[in-house]
Amino acid sequence: MLTLLCASVLVFMSCGNNASSTESTDTALVGGGITDQSAIVNTGKSADEAYEMLHVVFEGNPEKVALKRLMSAVMAKYDIVENYENLNRCGSALLSMKKSSAIGVTEMQILKHMYQYGDATQSFPNQAAISAVLLEQNN
Repeated sequence: MLTLLCASVLVFMSCGNNASSTESTDTALVGGGITDQSAIVNTGKSADEAYEMLHVVFEGNPEKVALKRLMSAVMAKYDIVENYENLNRCGSALLSMKKSSAIGVTEMQILKHMYQYGDATQSFPNQAAISAVLLEQNN
């Protein structure tokens, strides 16, 4: 189990929002430290549409207001622009961590842990993996 989560950390390290990277990929999260958005395709969809999608796919269908409040706070903490594309990427990282969980750690639990205890110097995907591992170990 821990091996699987560690492997997930390594996978997500490659798609973090590291400003020192010279390559721009479509998996990088766009934060305040990264201004090159050339690889991000603007789908024309709104952040509200992304929140609707996350509400449906996250375990337990969390209330939209609570989901938006927590996700907005976490994205701000990690200096990520709140738009459809970034919400989709962050949601995907959280879904992957939930699917890797042997004990059923949810996306909202990971988000809450990231908000309360996360290290903002880590990329969002890295911290999601770290939080998932810590929540697994504490339960």
